[in-house]
Amino acid sequence: MKKLWLGAMAAVSIMAMTGCGAAKDVVAKESPLTEVENSYENNAQIYSSNFQKNISKQLDEKKKEKHDFANPLVVANPYRTNTTGLYLYFTTKEKAQIQYTVSAEGYGDFTRTLYNEGENNLTTEHEYMLIGCVPGVTNTICLTAEDGNGKKLGSYTFTYDAPNLLNSLGSVQAVAEKGESKEKLADGLYTVLGNDSSEESMEEDYVGIYDNDGVIRAEIPIINFRSHEMIFNETGMYYSISNKQMACLDRTGEVTRVYNMGNFTLHHDYDFGTKDDLIILASRVGEETKDDSIVSMNLETGAVTEIVNLCDLFPDYLAASTKPEGAEVLDWMHLNSLALVDGDDLIVSARETSTIIYIEDVYDNPSVRYMIGSDNFWAGSGYEDLLLTQKGEFCLQAGQHSVLYVPDDSLEEGQYYLEMFNNNNTYSLARKEYDWSADDNYYDTGIAVDSQGNPSYYYKYLVDENARTFELVDSLPVDYSGFVSSVQHKDGNLIVDSGGALAVAEFDQNNQLIQKLKFTGEKWIYRIKKYEYNNYWFK
Repeated sequence: MKKLWLGAMAAVSIMAMTGCGAAKDVVAKESPLTEVENSYENNAQIYSSNFQKNISKQLDEKKKEKHDFANPLVVANPYRTNTTGLYLYFTTKEKAQIQYTVSAEGYGDFTRTLYNEGENNLTTEHEYMLIGCVPGVTNTICLTAEDGNGKKLGSYTFTYDAPNLLNSLGSVQAVAEKGESKEKLADGLYTVLGNDSSEESMEEDYVGIYDNDGVIRAEIPIINFRSHEMIFNETGMYYSISNKQMACLDRTGEVTRVYNMGNFTLHHDYDFGTKDDLIILASRVGEETKDDSIVSMNLETGAVTEIVNLCDLFPDYLAASTKPEGAEVLDWMHLNSLALVDGDDLIVSARETSTIIYIEDVYDNPSVRYMIGSDNFWAGSGYEDLLLTQKGEFCLQAGQHSVLYVPDDSLEEGQYYLEMFNNNNTYSLARKEYDWSADDNYYDTGIAVDSQGNPSYYYKYLVDENARTFELVDSLPVDYSGFVSSVQHKDGNLIVDSGGALAVAEFDQNNQLIQKLKFTGEKWIYRIKKYEYNNYWFK
Protein backbone atom coordinates (compact mmCIF):
# COMPACT_ATOMS: atom_id res chain seq x y z
CA MET A 1 0.00 0.00 0.00
CA LYS A 2 1.26 3.42 -0.91
CA LYS A 3 2.08 5.93 1.81
CA LEU A 4 0.23 9.23 1.41
CA TRP A 5 1.71 12.68 1.87
CA LEU A 6 -1.26 13.24 4.17
CA GLY A 7 0.15 10.72 6.66
CA ALA A 8 -2.28 7.84 6.05
CA MET A 9 -2.49 4.68 3.94
CA ALA A 10 -4.66 4.30 0.86
CA ALA A 11 -7.75 2.18 1.31
CA VAL A 12 -10.17 1.12 -1.40
CA SER A 13 -11.29 2.92 -4.52
CA ILE A 14 -13.61 5.88 -4.19
CA MET A 15 -17.16 5.56 -5.43
CA ALA A 16 -17.46 7.08 -8.89
CA MET A 17 -20.49 9.15 -7.86
CA THR A 18 -18.26 11.35 -5.71
CA GLY A 19 -15.89 12.24 -8.52
CA CYS A 20 -12.93 10.77 -6.62
CA GLY A 21 -10.70 7.95 -7.72
CA ALA A 22 -6.99 8.80 -7.74
CA ALA A 23 -4.24 6.80 -5.99
CA LYS A 24 -4.17 9.16 -3.01
CA ASP A 25 -7.84 8.72 -2.22
CA VAL A 26 -9.04 7.19 1.03
CA VAL A 27 -12.42 5.68 1.91
CA ALA A 28 -13.26 5.41 5.59
CA LYS A 29 -13.84 1.73 6.46
CA GLU A 30 -16.04 2.76 9.38
CA SER A 31 -17.77 5.93 10.54
CA PRO A 32 -15.26 8.61 11.57
CA LEU A 33 -17.78 10.31 13.87
CA THR A 34 -16.65 11.34 17.35
CA GLU A 35 -19.15 12.21 20.05
CA VAL A 36 -19.22 15.06 22.54
CA GLU A 37 -21.51 15.60 25.48
CA ASN A 38 -24.03 18.12 24.21
CA SER A 39 -27.46 17.08 25.43
CA TYR A 40 -29.91 19.93 25.94
CA GLU A 41 -33.47 20.47 27.07
CA ASN A 42 -34.55 23.31 24.78
CA ASN A 43 -33.26 25.75 22.20
CA ALA A 44 -32.77 28.44 24.82
CA GLN A 45 -30.11 26.28 26.48
CA ILE A 46 -28.24 26.03 23.18
CA TYR A 47 -27.71 29.79 23.25
CA SER A 48 -26.34 29.85 26.80
CA SER A 49 -22.68 30.72 27.28
CA ASN A 50 -22.05 27.73 29.55
CA PHE A 51 -23.41 25.27 26.98
CA GLN A 52 -21.30 26.68 24.15
CA LYS A 53 -18.11 26.99 26.22
CA ASN A 54 -18.43 23.40 27.44
CA ILE A 55 -18.58 22.09 23.87
CA SER A 56 -15.71 24.32 22.77
CA LYS A 57 -13.60 22.97 25.63
CA GLN A 58 -14.37 19.38 24.64
CA LEU A 59 -13.44 20.03 21.02
CA ASP A 60 -10.20 21.73 22.04
CA GLU A 61 -9.22 18.58 23.95
CA LYS A 62 -10.00 16.35 20.99
CA LYS A 63 -8.08 18.64 18.63
CA LYS A 64 -4.92 17.91 20.63
CA GLU A 65 -5.01 14.36 19.27
CA LYS A 66 -3.49 13.59 15.86
CA HIS A 67 -6.00 14.42 13.16
CA ASP A 68 -4.66 14.49 9.63
CA PHE A 69 -6.62 14.56 6.40
CA ALA A 70 -7.17 10.79 6.35
CA ASN A 71 -8.06 10.73 10.06
CA PRO A 72 -10.16 13.85 10.58
CA LEU A 73 -12.05 14.83 13.68
CA VAL A 74 -15.70 14.68 12.62
CA VAL A 75 -18.46 15.61 15.07
CA ALA A 76 -22.14 15.75 14.17
CA ASN A 77 -23.61 19.14 15.08
CA PRO A 78 -21.57 19.61 18.27
CA TYR A 79 -22.87 23.10 19.11
CA ARG A 80 -26.46 22.11 18.24
CA THR A 81 -26.75 25.07 15.87
CA ASN A 82 -26.95 23.12 12.60
CA THR A 83 -29.12 20.00 12.65
CA THR A 84 -27.41 18.12 9.81
CA GLY A 85 -24.07 19.95 9.93
CA LEU A 86 -20.70 18.28 10.55
CA TYR A 87 -17.81 19.87 12.43
CA LEU A 88 -14.44 19.00 10.84
CA TYR A 89 -10.91 19.45 12.14
CA PHE A 90 -7.62 18.14 10.72
CA THR A 91 -4.17 19.24 9.59
CA THR A 92 -2.30 18.86 6.30
CA LYS A 93 1.45 18.88 5.72
CA GLU A 94 1.10 21.25 2.80
CA LYS A 95 -1.12 24.30 2.55
CA ALA A 96 -4.36 23.29 0.94
CA GLN A 97 -7.97 24.19 0.44
CA ILE A 98 -10.80 21.70 0.73
CA GLN A 99 -13.61 21.11 -1.73
CA TYR A 100 -16.39 18.72 -0.86
CA THR A 101 -19.34 16.97 -2.45
CA VAL A 102 -22.35 15.59 -0.63
CA SER A 103 -24.22 12.82 -2.47
CA ALA A 104 -27.50 11.21 -1.42
CA GLU A 105 -29.65 8.82 -3.40
CA GLY A 106 -32.57 10.60 -5.01
CA TYR A 107 -31.06 14.08 -4.63
CA GLY A 108 -28.61 16.16 -6.64
CA ASP A 109 -25.00 16.52 -5.51
CA PHE A 110 -24.06 19.48 -3.34
CA THR A 111 -20.52 20.80 -4.00
CA ARG A 112 -18.72 23.70 -2.36
CA THR A 113 -15.21 24.87 -1.41
CA LEU A 114 -14.77 25.39 2.34
CA TYR A 115 -13.58 28.76 3.63
CA ASN A 116 -10.62 28.67 6.02
CA GLU A 117 -9.47 32.31 6.46
CA GLY A 118 -5.96 31.49 5.18
CA GLU A 119 -4.21 33.58 2.55
CA ASN A 120 -5.64 32.57 -0.84
CA ASN A 121 -7.84 30.17 1.17
CA LEU A 122 -4.83 27.92 1.84
CA THR A 123 -3.87 26.58 5.26
CA THR A 124 -2.39 23.58 7.04
CA GLU A 125 -4.87 23.73 9.93
CA HIS A 126 -8.44 23.09 8.90
CA GLU A 127 -11.57 23.72 10.97
CA TYR A 128 -15.01 23.87 9.37
CA MET A 129 -18.75 23.46 9.63
CA LEU A 130 -19.76 21.35 6.63
CA ILE A 131 -23.35 21.84 5.57
CA GLY A 132 -25.34 20.17 2.81
CA CYS A 133 -26.30 16.75 4.17
CA VAL A 134 -29.86 15.71 3.38
CA PRO A 135 -31.81 14.92 6.56
CA GLY A 136 -33.11 11.43 7.24
CA VAL A 137 -30.97 9.61 4.67
CA THR A 138 -27.44 8.27 4.17
CA ASN A 139 -25.10 10.91 2.74
CA THR A 140 -21.75 10.17 1.08
CA ILE A 141 -19.26 12.98 1.65
CA CYS A 142 -16.07 13.30 -0.38
CA LEU A 143 -13.45 15.82 0.80
CA THR A 144 -10.85 16.79 -1.79
CA ALA A 145 -7.61 18.63 -0.93
CA GLU A 146 -6.12 20.97 -3.53
CA ASP A 147 -2.98 23.07 -3.57
CA GLY A 148 -2.82 26.71 -4.65
CA ASN A 149 -2.66 25.73 -8.32
CA GLY A 150 -5.77 23.61 -8.16
CA LYS A 151 -3.79 20.36 -8.18
CA LYS A 152 -5.56 17.54 -6.40
CA LEU A 153 -3.53 16.25 -3.44
CA GLY A 154 -5.87 13.54 -2.21
CA SER A 155 -9.40 12.86 -1.02
CA TYR A 156 -11.25 11.30 1.89
CA THR A 157 -14.73 9.81 1.65
CA PHE A 158 -17.12 8.70 4.39
CA THR A 159 -20.84 8.21 4.90
CA TYR A 160 -23.14 9.91 7.36
CA ASP A 161 -26.71 9.00 8.32
CA ALA A 162 -28.09 12.47 8.87
CA PRO A 163 -30.87 12.99 11.45
CA ASN A 164 -34.37 14.11 10.59
CA LEU A 165 -35.33 17.76 10.70
CA LEU A 166 -36.31 19.15 14.09
CA ASN A 167 -38.91 21.49 12.60
CA SER A 168 -42.22 19.68 12.18
CA LEU A 169 -43.21 22.19 9.48
CA GLY A 170 -39.95 21.87 7.58
CA SER A 171 -39.86 20.04 4.26
CA VAL A 172 -36.83 18.15 2.96
CA GLN A 173 -37.74 19.03 -0.62
CA ALA A 174 -39.73 22.07 -1.68
CA VAL A 175 -41.99 21.67 -4.70
CA ALA A 176 -40.37 23.25 -7.76
CA GLU A 177 -42.32 24.83 -10.59
CA LYS A 178 -40.27 25.71 -13.67
CA GLY A 179 -41.01 28.95 -15.47
CA GLU A 180 -40.75 29.99 -19.08
CA SER A 181 -37.30 31.56 -18.70
CA LYS A 182 -34.25 29.39 -19.35
CA GLU A 183 -31.89 31.81 -17.60
CA LYS A 184 -29.65 30.58 -14.79
CA LEU A 185 -30.81 30.83 -11.19
CA ALA A 186 -28.72 33.12 -8.99
CA ASP A 187 -25.97 31.57 -6.90
CA GLY A 188 -26.66 31.02 -3.24
CA LEU A 189 -29.02 29.25 -0.87
CA TYR A 190 -32.63 30.20 -0.24
CA THR A 191 -32.87 31.00 3.46
CA VAL A 192 -36.35 30.68 4.96
CA LEU A 193 -36.60 33.32 7.69
CA GLY A 194 -39.64 32.77 9.85
CA ASN A 195 -42.25 30.11 9.23
CA ASP A 196 -45.60 30.86 10.91
CA SER A 197 -44.28 32.00 14.29
CA SER A 198 -45.62 35.19 15.90
CA GLU A 199 -43.95 37.65 18.24
CA GLU A 200 -46.10 36.47 21.13
CA SER A 201 -45.50 32.78 20.47
CA MET A 202 -43.00 30.98 22.68
CA GLU A 203 -42.78 28.01 20.32
CA GLU A 204 -39.30 27.14 19.15
CA ASP A 205 -38.52 28.02 15.55
CA TYR A 206 -35.97 27.12 12.88
CA VAL A 207 -34.23 28.69 9.89
CA GLY A 208 -34.27 26.43 6.82
CA ILE A 209 -31.58 26.76 4.14
CA TYR A 210 -32.37 25.30 0.70
CA ASP A 211 -30.42 24.85 -2.54
CA ASN A 212 -31.63 25.83 -6.01
CA ASP A 213 -33.32 22.44 -6.43
CA GLY A 214 -35.37 23.10 -3.30
CA VAL A 215 -33.50 20.55 -1.15
CA ILE A 216 -32.87 21.58 2.45
CA ARG A 217 -29.15 21.75 3.22
CA ALA A 218 -29.12 23.17 6.75
CA GLU A 219 -31.46 23.88 9.65
CA ILE A 220 -30.62 26.41 12.38
CA PRO A 221 -32.70 26.30 15.59
CA ILE A 222 -33.66 29.52 17.36
CA ILE A 223 -35.46 30.14 20.65
CA ASN A 224 -38.73 31.62 19.36
CA PHE A 225 -40.31 34.28 17.15
CA ARG A 226 -38.15 34.32 14.00
CA SER A 227 -34.91 35.37 12.37
CA HIS A 228 -35.46 38.28 9.99
CA GLU A 229 -32.11 38.57 8.22
CA MET A 230 -28.72 36.89 8.18
CA ILE A 231 -26.04 39.61 8.19
CA PHE A 232 -22.29 39.07 8.14
CA ASN A 233 -19.03 40.72 9.18
CA GLU A 234 -15.53 39.44 9.94
CA THR A 235 -16.71 38.11 13.31
CA GLY A 236 -19.49 35.88 12.04
CA MET A 237 -23.16 35.71 11.17
CA TYR A 238 -25.64 37.79 13.17
CA TYR A 239 -29.31 36.90 13.41
CA SER A 240 -32.22 37.24 15.83
CA ILE A 241 -32.96 34.20 18.00
CA SER A 242 -36.03 35.58 19.79
CA ASN A 243 -37.82 38.91 20.12
CA LYS A 244 -35.38 39.76 22.92
CA GLN A 245 -32.02 38.49 21.64
CA MET A 246 -29.50 38.65 18.81
CA ALA A 247 -26.73 36.08 18.38
CA CYS A 248 -23.39 35.86 16.58
CA LEU A 249 -22.52 32.45 15.13
CA ASP A 250 -18.99 31.77 13.93
CA ARG A 251 -18.31 29.66 10.85
CA THR A 252 -17.65 26.48 12.89
CA GLY A 253 -21.11 26.60 14.47
CA GLU A 254 -20.18 28.10 17.84
CA VAL A 255 -22.37 30.82 19.32
CA THR A 256 -19.75 33.39 20.30
CA ARG A 257 -22.03 36.14 21.58
CA VAL A 258 -25.64 36.65 22.60
CA TYR A 259 -27.00 40.20 22.89
CA ASN A 260 -30.04 41.10 24.97
CA MET A 261 -32.48 43.84 23.99
CA GLY A 262 -32.91 45.17 27.52
CA ASN A 263 -36.04 47.34 27.80
CA PHE A 264 -36.94 46.71 24.16
CA THR A 265 -38.21 43.90 22.00
CA LEU A 266 -36.93 43.31 18.49
CA HIS A 267 -39.31 43.71 15.57
CA HIS A 268 -38.83 42.65 11.96
CA ASP A 269 -35.53 44.12 10.76
CA TYR A 270 -31.94 45.05 11.58
CA ASP A 271 -28.63 45.86 9.90
CA PHE A 272 -25.13 46.97 10.75
CA GLY A 273 -24.90 50.67 11.49
CA THR A 274 -21.87 52.95 11.22
CA LYS A 275 -21.08 53.26 14.95
CA ASP A 276 -19.86 49.67 15.51
CA ASP A 277 -23.48 48.80 16.16
CA LEU A 278 -26.61 47.12 14.97
CA ILE A 279 -29.59 49.29 14.06
CA ILE A 280 -32.76 47.44 15.04
CA LEU A 281 -36.48 48.08 14.67
CA ALA A 282 -38.00 47.67 18.11
CA SER A 283 -40.79 48.22 20.61
CA ARG A 284 -40.43 49.70 24.10
CA VAL A 285 -41.38 47.24 26.84
CA GLY A 286 -44.32 48.39 28.98
CA GLU A 287 -45.33 51.32 26.75
CA GLU A 288 -48.76 52.12 25.25
CA THR A 289 -47.53 51.79 21.67
CA LYS A 290 -45.41 49.25 19.79
CA ASP A 291 -43.34 48.72 16.62
CA ASP A 292 -42.45 52.43 16.47
CA SER A 293 -38.91 52.59 17.87
CA ILE A 294 -35.42 52.28 16.35
CA VAL A 295 -32.49 51.36 18.59
CA SER A 296 -28.71 51.10 18.32
CA MET A 297 -27.05 48.04 19.88
CA ASN A 298 -23.30 48.44 20.51
CA LEU A 299 -21.47 45.33 19.27
CA GLU A 300 -18.72 45.60 21.87
CA THR A 301 -20.65 46.47 25.02
CA GLY A 302 -24.11 45.21 24.06
CA ALA A 303 -25.65 48.49 25.28
CA VAL A 304 -29.00 49.31 23.67
CA THR A 305 -29.95 52.95 23.07
CA GLU A 306 -33.08 54.32 21.44
CA ILE A 307 -32.14 56.62 18.58
CA VAL A 308 -35.57 57.21 16.97
CA ASN A 309 -39.01 57.27 18.57
CA LEU A 310 -41.80 57.82 16.05
CA CYS A 311 -44.00 59.12 18.86
CA ASP A 312 -41.69 62.15 18.93
CA LEU A 313 -41.71 62.57 15.14
CA PHE A 314 -45.47 62.16 14.64
CA PRO A 315 -47.17 63.27 17.88
CA ASP A 316 -50.28 64.65 16.18
CA TYR A 317 -50.85 61.54 14.10
CA LEU A 318 -50.35 59.39 17.21
CA ALA A 319 -53.02 61.40 19.00
CA ALA A 320 -55.43 60.77 16.12
CA SER A 321 -54.83 57.00 16.11
CA THR A 322 -57.16 54.62 17.91
CA LYS A 323 -56.29 51.44 19.76
CA PRO A 324 -58.54 48.63 18.51
CA GLU A 325 -60.95 47.12 20.98
CA GLY A 326 -59.31 44.30 22.90
CA ALA A 327 -55.76 45.29 21.94
CA GLU A 328 -53.25 45.73 24.78
CA VAL A 329 -51.12 48.30 22.95
CA LEU A 330 -51.53 50.62 19.97
CA ASP A 331 -49.86 49.39 16.75
CA TRP A 332 -50.15 52.66 14.84
CA MET A 333 -47.10 52.63 12.52
CA HIS A 334 -45.78 49.05 12.47
CA LEU A 335 -42.28 49.54 11.12
CA ASN A 336 -41.24 46.44 9.19
CA SER A 337 -38.05 47.23 7.24
CA LEU A 338 -35.11 49.61 7.31
CA ALA A 339 -32.46 50.66 4.81
CA LEU A 340 -29.39 52.66 5.81
CA VAL A 341 -28.52 55.62 3.57
CA ASP A 342 -25.24 57.59 3.65
CA GLY A 343 -24.25 56.34 7.07
CA ASP A 344 -26.78 58.10 9.29
CA ASP A 345 -30.09 58.28 7.42
CA LEU A 346 -32.76 55.59 7.29
CA ILE A 347 -35.58 54.72 4.94
CA VAL A 348 -38.23 52.76 6.84
CA SER A 349 -41.48 51.09 5.88
CA ALA A 350 -44.55 51.81 8.03
CA ARG A 351 -47.11 49.13 7.20
CA GLU A 352 -50.09 50.53 9.12
CA THR A 353 -49.99 53.79 7.16
CA SER A 354 -48.93 52.26 3.81
CA THR A 355 -46.16 54.87 3.90
CA ILE A 356 -42.41 54.94 3.27
CA ILE A 357 -40.59 57.37 5.55
CA TYR A 358 -37.13 58.90 5.07
CA ILE A 359 -35.57 59.81 8.45
CA GLU A 360 -32.32 61.75 8.43
CA ASP A 361 -29.57 62.11 11.04
CA VAL A 362 -30.88 59.19 13.08
CA TYR A 363 -27.92 59.03 15.48
CA ASP A 364 -27.97 62.66 16.62
CA ASN A 365 -31.05 64.66 15.66
CA PRO A 366 -33.63 62.60 13.76
CA SER A 367 -36.17 64.35 11.57
CA VAL A 368 -38.41 63.36 8.66
CA ARG A 369 -37.12 64.43 5.26
CA TYR A 370 -40.03 63.06 3.23
CA MET A 371 -42.76 60.44 3.02
CA ILE A 372 -44.26 58.40 0.17
CA GLY A 373 -47.92 57.68 0.81
CA SER A 374 -51.46 58.73 0.06
CA ASP A 375 -52.24 62.46 0.21
CA ASN A 376 -55.82 61.52 1.07
CA PHE A 377 -54.75 59.33 3.98
CA TRP A 378 -52.52 62.07 5.40
CA ALA A 379 -54.91 64.95 4.65
CA GLY A 380 -55.48 67.15 7.70
CA SER A 381 -52.80 65.39 9.71
CA GLY A 382 -50.35 68.29 9.67
CA TYR A 383 -47.77 66.16 7.84
CA GLU A 384 -49.03 66.69 4.27
CA ASP A 385 -46.08 68.85 3.29
CA LEU A 386 -43.70 65.94 3.87
CA LEU A 387 -45.23 63.87 1.05
CA LEU A 388 -43.47 63.53 -2.28
CA THR A 389 -45.61 64.08 -5.37
CA GLN A 390 -46.69 61.06 -7.37
CA LYS A 391 -45.57 61.25 -11.02
CA GLY A 392 -47.80 59.25 -13.37
CA GLU A 393 -50.89 57.15 -12.82
CA PHE A 394 -50.57 53.96 -10.78
CA CYS A 395 -51.94 52.37 -7.64
CA LEU A 396 -49.84 53.36 -4.62
CA GLN A 397 -48.03 50.76 -2.54
CA ALA A 398 -50.23 49.38 0.23
CA GLY A 399 -49.08 47.51 3.33
CA GLN A 400 -45.60 47.27 1.80
CA HIS A 401 -42.64 45.27 3.15
CA SER A 402 -38.91 44.98 2.50
CA VAL A 403 -38.28 48.47 1.10
CA LEU A 404 -34.77 48.56 -0.41
CA TYR A 405 -32.62 51.60 -1.18
CA VAL A 406 -30.89 51.16 -4.57
CA PRO A 407 -28.43 53.88 -5.65
CA ASP A 408 -27.44 54.02 -9.31
CA ASP A 409 -24.43 55.90 -10.71
CA SER A 410 -26.26 56.51 -13.98
CA LEU A 411 -28.81 58.70 -12.22
CA GLU A 412 -28.48 62.37 -11.39
CA GLU A 413 -27.51 63.42 -7.88
CA GLY A 414 -30.55 63.29 -5.63
CA GLN A 415 -32.11 60.43 -7.59
CA TYR A 416 -32.23 56.74 -6.66
CA TYR A 417 -34.51 53.75 -6.73
CA LEU A 418 -36.66 52.19 -4.03
CA GLU A 419 -37.71 48.57 -4.48
CA MET A 420 -40.27 46.78 -2.34
CA PHE A 421 -42.80 44.02 -1.95
CA ASN A 422 -46.09 45.83 -2.47
CA ASN A 423 -48.51 43.65 -0.54
CA ASN A 424 -51.35 45.56 -2.22
CA ASN A 425 -53.26 45.35 1.04
CA THR A 426 -55.38 48.35 2.05
CA TYR A 427 -55.95 47.69 5.71
CA SER A 428 -55.10 49.42 8.98
CA LEU A 429 -56.10 48.33 12.47
CA ALA A 430 -55.27 51.75 13.92
CA ARG A 431 -57.38 53.60 11.31
CA LYS A 432 -60.38 51.30 10.98
CA GLU A 433 -62.61 54.25 10.16
CA TYR A 434 -60.57 55.12 7.07
CA ASP A 435 -62.39 54.26 3.83
CA TRP A 436 -59.68 52.95 1.56
CA SER A 437 -62.21 52.28 -1.22
CA ALA A 438 -62.88 56.04 -1.41
CA ASP A 439 -59.17 56.84 -1.76
CA ASP A 440 -58.48 57.28 -5.49
CA ASN A 441 -54.77 56.50 -4.92
CA TYR A 442 -55.73 52.83 -4.59
CA TYR A 443 -57.65 50.39 -6.78
CA ASP A 444 -57.77 46.61 -7.29
CA THR A 445 -56.32 45.94 -3.86
CA GLY A 446 -56.75 43.15 -1.36
CA ILE A 447 -58.00 43.58 2.19
CA ALA A 448 -55.91 41.82 4.84
CA VAL A 449 -55.59 38.14 3.87
CA ASP A 450 -58.39 38.42 1.28
CA SER A 451 -56.85 39.19 -2.10
CA GLN A 452 -60.21 40.20 -3.65
CA GLY A 453 -58.87 38.31 -6.68
CA ASN A 454 -55.91 40.70 -7.02
CA PRO A 455 -52.17 39.98 -6.83
CA SER A 456 -49.40 41.53 -4.78
CA TYR A 457 -46.55 43.22 -6.68
CA TYR A 458 -42.87 43.86 -6.92
CA TYR A 459 -42.59 47.66 -7.20
CA LYS A 460 -39.67 49.86 -8.23
CA TYR A 461 -39.88 53.61 -7.69
CA LEU A 462 -37.58 56.28 -9.08
CA VAL A 463 -37.25 58.92 -6.38
CA ASP A 464 -36.15 62.43 -7.34
CA GLU A 465 -35.51 64.45 -4.20
CA ASN A 466 -34.68 67.53 -6.25
CA ALA A 467 -38.14 67.60 -7.84
CA ARG A 468 -39.69 65.93 -4.76
CA THR A 469 -41.37 63.30 -6.91
CA PHE A 470 -41.57 59.53 -7.20
CA GLU A 471 -42.69 57.42 -10.13
CA LEU A 472 -43.26 53.73 -10.78
CA VAL A 473 -40.64 52.51 -13.27
CA ASP A 474 -41.10 48.75 -12.93
CA SER A 475 -43.69 46.40 -11.47
CA LEU A 476 -44.48 42.72 -11.55
CA PRO A 477 -47.58 40.90 -10.28
CA VAL A 478 -46.79 38.04 -7.90
CA ASP A 479 -48.71 35.67 -5.64
CA TYR A 480 -50.82 37.63 -3.18
CA SER A 481 -49.59 38.01 0.38
CA GLY A 482 -51.54 40.44 2.52
CA PHE A 483 -48.79 40.53 5.14
CA VAL A 484 -45.04 39.73 5.45
CA SER A 485 -42.91 38.95 2.30
CA SER A 486 -39.69 40.27 0.72
CA VAL A 487 -37.86 41.18 -2.47
CA GLN A 488 -34.17 40.90 -3.34
CA HIS A 489 -31.96 41.38 -6.40
CA LYS A 490 -29.22 38.77 -6.82
CA ASP A 491 -26.92 38.23 -9.83
CA GLY A 492 -29.31 40.24 -11.98
CA ASN A 493 -32.32 38.15 -10.97
CA LEU A 494 -35.30 39.24 -8.90
CA ILE A 495 -36.17 37.02 -5.93
CA VAL A 496 -39.65 37.47 -4.44
CA ASP A 497 -41.02 35.77 -1.34
CA SER A 498 -44.82 35.78 -1.29
CA GLY A 499 -45.03 34.78 2.33
CA GLY A 500 -48.77 34.20 2.48
CA ALA A 501 -48.47 31.79 -0.46
CA LEU A 502 -45.47 29.99 1.16
CA ALA A 503 -43.59 30.51 -2.11
CA VAL A 504 -40.41 32.09 -3.44
CA ALA A 505 -40.19 33.00 -7.12
CA GLU A 506 -37.05 33.91 -9.05
CA PHE A 507 -37.32 36.03 -12.20
CA ASP A 508 -34.79 36.93 -14.88
CA GLN A 509 -33.87 40.47 -16.00
CA ASN A 510 -36.97 40.58 -18.19
CA ASN A 511 -39.24 39.67 -15.28
CA GLN A 512 -39.81 36.20 -16.72
CA LEU A 513 -40.18 33.39 -14.19
CA ILE A 514 -37.22 31.02 -13.94
CA GLN A 515 -38.51 28.93 -11.05
CA LYS A 516 -40.91 28.97 -8.13
CA LEU A 517 -40.47 26.92 -4.96
CA LYS A 518 -43.43 26.06 -2.75
CA PHE A 519 -42.84 25.28 0.92
CA THR A 520 -44.95 23.77 3.69
CA GLY A 521 -46.46 25.69 6.58
CA GLU A 522 -49.65 26.64 8.34
CA LYS A 523 -49.78 30.40 7.81
CA TRP A 524 -46.91 32.24 6.08
CA ILE A 525 -43.16 32.66 5.64
CA TYR A 526 -41.88 36.03 6.79
CA ARG A 527 -38.92 36.42 4.41
CA ILE A 528 -36.87 34.30 2.05
CA LYS A 529 -33.47 35.69 1.11
CA LYS A 530 -30.73 34.07 -0.97
CA TYR A 531 -27.26 34.20 0.59
CA GLU A 532 -24.05 32.70 -0.79
CA TYR A 533 -22.46 32.32 2.68
CA ASN A 534 -19.09 33.14 1.07
CA ASN A 535 -16.22 34.03 3.42
CA TYR A 536 -18.24 32.26 6.05
CA TRP A 537 -18.90 28.60 5.25
CA PHE A 538 -17.70 28.75 1.65
CA LYS A 539 -14.93 30.32 -0.36
